[in-house]
Amino acid sequence: MKGKCYYCGKEIAKVSVIKHLKLCTKKEEYQEKVKSVGKKRSNLFVLQISDKYNPKDYWIYVSVDENVTLKELDQFLRDIWVECCGHLSVFTIDGVDYDIDAKAANEFNFFFGKRSRGMNVKLKNVLREGLTFSYEYDFGDTTYITIKVLNKYEDYQHKDIEVMARNNPIEYECFECKNKAYYYCYDCNKFYCKKCIENHKSNCDDEMIYEIKEGENSPRSGMCGYVYDESGEKEYLPDVIDLK
Repeated sequence: MKGKCYYCGKEIAKVSVIKHLKLCTKKEEYQEKVKSVGKKRSNLFVLQISDKYNPKDYWIYVSVDENVTLKELDQFLRDIWVECCGHLSVFTIDGVDYDIDAKAANEFNFFFGKRSRGMNVKLKNVLREGLTFSYEYDFGDTTYITIKVLNKYEDYQHKDIEVMARNNPIEYECFECKNKAYYYCYDCNKFYCKKCIENHKSNCDDEMIYEIKEGENSPRSGMCGYVYDESGEKEYLPDVIDLK
């Protein structure tokens, strides 16, 4: 599965992302623009974020300021990939759980002799180059995400969290005819094309049929009550138009 660079728009394979970013002239121009408006250099982590079970299909490379908290990173993941019904979430780093609701987690884990921490901790205090850690959203119909710290460096960046590259949207396949799917049925957990969904409607409740949005791009598609929000990544784009 290919994706694109969010600085120059070039289509790239996942295995080529880091090499491309090092050589991307548009990225260099962007950082010079950030410097020109008075931004200071920041210590940044480069994170590779992938769906645990479909890492070739769903992936994002982000540059994150070291002073960002786990709670802010959690919000980013909710905005861009997973939010559906306000479910609980947790990061597991070096064997320690960092829960969005640490109090509730501690009450749940009391009999197991395990304690959880909250997410109000800065990345610089828990991450290091080469570390791999996990994130889970929704403890019922769970989305599992793997995060790798690829690098830590100093450079100019406009926003605290910026998307550097991301996979292209997947074209889903109709369960019946194998053509491109435009609908998902939560009753039977299957995708359908425009023709086949008409025949299928007599079998399932209309309210359980979800129309896939153009550009839908999330490993949570088809899970729980997830509805894709195309504006989810907007505030995290390295857009020079936003510079003042």
